[in-house]
Amino acid sequence: MATTRYVSVLVQFMWDNANWTNETNYLVGAKGALEYMPPNESYASGKQIIQQMSVTLANKDNRFSMDRAESILYPYRLVGGAYHKKCRITVPVDNVSNVAFMGYVKTTAVDYKKNQVTFTVWDIAEILRQKFSTVMLRGALEHDVVISYLL
Repeated sequence: MATTRYVSVLVQFMWDNANWTNETNYLVGAKGALEYMPPNESYASGKQIIQQMSVTLANKDNRFSMDRAESILYPYRLVGGAYHKKCRITVPVDNVSNVAFMGYVKTTAVDYKKNQVTFTVWDIAEILRQKFSTVMLRGALEHDVVISYLL
């Protein structure tokens, strides 16, 4: 007797930085690779591995065209559109959800002939590598902190 499993895919983006939007109906395809460590490298090598995937969506009704007023990205066109918007792919197997990948949109490629948009999504390391450290000032007066910050 054969056992069957119900497998589906859920693609979501956080366009407004607050709420997940289900974009599964537009999914054409998704691909990526998960790499834990480069071959023959020690964990302490200091190399940063940024996991990546690409998600291709059908651009029906110009939904993902930043230059069109009816697009979901139109309100964000002045701040980079889809850049650094959160994305996650969930693969529910027998109604048990498993997040396969979560990251941030790095680049957007539009294929006008096929009417599709491909988002390259990088994991959290993309955001973290752009964080900067500042000097700790202990026992400093407020105006000294402001001057140090401005310099």
